[in-house]
Amino acid sequence: MDFWEALTLFARFVWPALLAWNIYLYRQIQFNNRELFDFKIGVAREYMNKNDMKEMFTDFEERIDKRLDQLFALFCNNK
Repeated sequence: MDFWEALTLFARFVWPALLAWNIYLYRQIQFNNRELFDFKIGVAREYMNKNDMKEMFTDFEERIDKRLDQLFALFCNNK
């Protein structure tokens, strides 16, 4: 078998199988990425609703106000 016969064999039989396998893998990866994205969206919708966000930001604002008051008190007492 010389080089051109091997190349012809590769082009006729091996290359289409490799190409089909790569197409299959690409489609599976795209499907898995879409499923993962949908799962993340579902988790976000289920576990973090609007009331939780309001509560989280309210708690955050209260903590920031408390720390700022402590900081101002510290600066005022040092003068």
